Amino acid sequence: MKIIDKLEILGQEPYFSLEFFPPKTDMVICPTLATLDGQGMTNLQSRLDRMARFNPLFVTVTWGAGGSTATRSLELAKSCQNRHEMTTCLHLTCTNMEREILDNALCEARASGIHNVLALRGDPPRGQEYSVPTTGEFSYAVDLVKYIRKNYGDWFCIGVAAYPEGHADGSNPEQQDPRLDLPYLREKVQAGADFIITQIFYSVTAFLSFEKLLREDESGLFKTIPIVPAVMPIQSYQSFRRMTKLTHASVPPELFSRIEEVKADDEAVKQLGVDITVEMIKQLRTQTEGRCLGAHFCTFNLERSVAFVLERTGMISPRESLTPRSGTHKTEVVDISGLTSRLATTVEGVVATFDDEDDTQNRAILDDEGHEKLEPPRPRQRRQSLRSTRSQQFALAVSEGQGELGREANWDEFPNGRWGDARSPGISYRIFLSLIKAFGQNDTYGLTLSTPPEVGLKLWKFPLSPEDISNLFTKYVQGDLQAIPWSEDPLAAETVTIRDHLIGLNQSGRWTVGSQPAVDCIESADKVFGWGPKGGYIFQKVRQVAF
Repeated sequence: MKIIDKLEILGQEPYFSLEFFPPKTDMVICPTLATLDGQGMTNLQSRLDRMARFNPLFVTVTWGAGGSTATRSLELAKSCQNRHEMTTCLHLTCTNMEREILDNALCEARASGIHNVLALRGDPPRGQEYSVPTTGEFSYAVDLVKYIRKNYGDWFCIGVAAYPEGHADGSNPEQQDPRLDLPYLREKVQAGADFIITQIFYSVTAFLSFEKLLREDESGLFKTIPIVPAVMPIQSYQSFRRMTKLTHASVPPELFSRIEEVKADDEAVKQLGVDITVEMIKQLRTQTEGRCLGAHFCTFNLERSVAFVLERTGMISPRESLTPRSGTHKTEVVDISGLTSRLATTVEGVVATFDDEDDTQNRAILDDEGHEKLEPPRPRQRRQSLRSTRSQQFALAVSEGQGELGREANWDEFPNGRWGDARSPGISYRIFLSLIKAFGQNDTYGLTLSTPPEVGLKLWKFPLSPEDISNLFTKYVQGDLQAIPWSEDPLAAETVTIRDHLIGLNQSGRWTVGSQPAVDCIESADKVFGWGPKGGYIFQKVRQVAF
């Protein structure tokens, strides 16, 4: 079904959509890791089974730069559409793309019943970005929109991207201005775009100004077009820093201060990320006077934070009244910490509601036999709603990771240590990220190098010998170079304590890209070595990753 048709049927009901990316499956570093990577796709399918029950309005599947993930993206999109029965939108980028690859993707999508695509310009694959781009049939997203409309008619519902704070091109983020982008967005809509999904942002004020700019545009093209704001619950301090650099998204000072206060505590960062996303969604609903009732979640293939946001914004809620299938139906809401238990009984024509205290973090739904239940009775007020037509896609269970359901949903959320787990669909070789991303093997949205080519050339020039590279690494460790391709931030405070050792290694030709000192029983709140929840103690081995 087309997204715009679903939105029309939905009317003024809040909705959400989810974004996924395909775990890597074609890069074999070693046989063991190849097996783990296959587990990443298997685990993602299990995750999709659960997240489908959230009943998103639609899901999107990302497309790697230059079609680098074409096969995997198509397979994941077809799985979402047919196996998991979710309305699916396939990302398509056109930069450095041959017509044959695009036609193959569009034909396969059409044959699989996929009616939605997100037409993007995209970036060249890693390794081509420093070369002079060649002129081709597809230079901009509008070229792709025109091509799809010309060759596939109205089969596809086409979405396009927009930038609430303006598009930052290359090394000139100071040129960001949504008014400069407006002519190009007009062209995309005139060419046949049906809806808009924005780039992620953290400034609600910036989005509101952008939405007002579009709605009041003299062309009238944006007066009623759906504008879906993209949100990304903060999963970790480092990913937040990386994504704001990559997207040039501004961070309001008050929000930045809140994150800085908890940056050493991964769990606290996740909880704050949920709080911030909930606040943003509620502000967008009220301050756009109902024009933007949806949110597009960039999930990082993780579910826990998204589930909490959905529950707290009322998109899935155990407190909705229950409609029994027939006669008397019992649904038991159990505190899975084992402390409390409540029983709600509904009889035909009688509505039972739950009490108001918020204990959603330790709650699961049990059926009459005491098993955790993912297919509860339908909520009466949404009986005729579009999102209530598929009973298997409505989730009322949100847990803190206790019990079988919680373990399945949250095993790779936290704690993963500091290096991740290669089996996770949300990690996807993160333990080797520092080694592979500079060579073009990691084009997944959100995990690519954010240093623009122009800035890279100014920083690193053209090293021609091992000695030149050793000098660059040494300057970075000394603090005389602001970034290298494998690390875009200054040395962490704990790494500074072993700086002299690292300088010696890099001068000898062992180029370090990740290091930590040995620590024996230091409080997790320590300002130099601390990380993780407060009240703990740090024990860690020395670790060094180097070429």
